[in-house]
Amino acid sequence: MVGAMVRIRKAAMDGSTPAATTGAAQRALSRHVFRVLFRAIGSILAQAMSVAQPEIAREVFGTPGDTDVVWAHGWGHARANLAPLAHSLAPLGQHTLLDLPGFGDSPAPPEPWGTADYARAVAAVLPGPVVWVGHSFGGKVGLMLAARRPDLVRGLVLIASSGLKRRGRLWVRAKIAAFKVTKRVCPWAAGRFFGSSDYKNAGPMRATFVRVVNEDLAAEAAAVRCPTLLLYGQGDTETPPEIGRRLAALIPRARLEILDGLDHYTVLTEGRHRIATRIKEFAACL
Repeated sequence: MVGAMVRIRKAAMDGSTPAATTGAAQRALSRHVFRVLFRAIGSILAQAMSVAQPEIAREVFGTPGDTDVVWAHGWGHARANLAPLAHSLAPLGQHTLLDLPGFGDSPAPPEPWGTADYARAVAAVLPGPVVWVGHSFGGKVGLMLAARRPDLVRGLVLIASSGLKRRGRLWVRAKIAAFKVTKRVCPWAAGRFFGSSDYKNAGPMRATFVRVVNEDLAAEAAAVRCPTLLLYGQGDTETPPEIGRRLAALIPRARLEILDGLDHYTVLTEGRHRIATRIKEFAACL
């Protein structure tokens, strides 16, 4: 390559090659160099992206058919938390239970992630258009996925799902003010005394938790076009029915059910059979 440039310059100086020809050769050489560099940079970026994408552990069972169901757990949980509910619906078709990155058997993300990063990661392992069933944070990921990749989600079931910021009450605003003061005076104590249980237990995932919990997916909810079933426990204080009502108002094809006697966690245990019945009815209508 360098030798070619030297020969072109020498020929031009000797007058043996017209200037126009020399210019054309130089431009051709420049284009060739650019293409080589572009391919090299693209290869490096592709390798970096593949390294940065953690493996997603999953369990697959059932028989492939008309309905593929993907299950996503809440923050701090793993696929085992959804396994009893998922296995009770085995006849629906093929089921995939995910361990979201940073939980269960899946390694943590290489850097702090947001909900969109989780959605991109799971999109790479989906078997095709699926019914997404997500509990809490798993519902939030499904909401993002359905908005950004409608080709991958044909139905959405959100169980006690997060996704919208809670409307502040007086005691909440007072707690936030106290947290800010404590953080300035005694930073180490702020998270210990004022953080949620999820924040306190987040460990290395704490920066990801902070990103995720501060995201409001109102715009994404309004962009969801697939049929959506919202299931919330009447006694849920983590993601109260108010969140479900607001999501139902935003999602065009949403149906909301509020279940008496259940909270954020008992929807998956004591309420498992009630939830299973509603998911089965929902899937039959898709």
